[in-house]
Amino acid sequence: MTELICHFGKYKDKPLSDIPAGYLRWCVENINPVPEPKYRFDDDGKPLSPSAVEAMEENMRGFLNAAEDELLERDET
Repeated sequence: MTELICHFGKYKDKPLSDIPAGYLRWCVENINPVPEPKYRFDDDGKPLSPSAVEAMEENMRGFLNAAEDELLERDET
């Protein structure tokens, strides 16, 4: 299985295993996976389709779930 790559922020394009636990913990505790209204528009200011917004939410939920798993795995070692 391929390791998840962070798709945002300071550690964009980094695998979860390379991201500090403190940052992952902050993400899990503070990020709402539902995109804020300002992120529901494309670069031209046009509204994204409902399916695109849903995909953004699913991607963030996947990241947060993987971050939780990564933190648990680190705690076990």
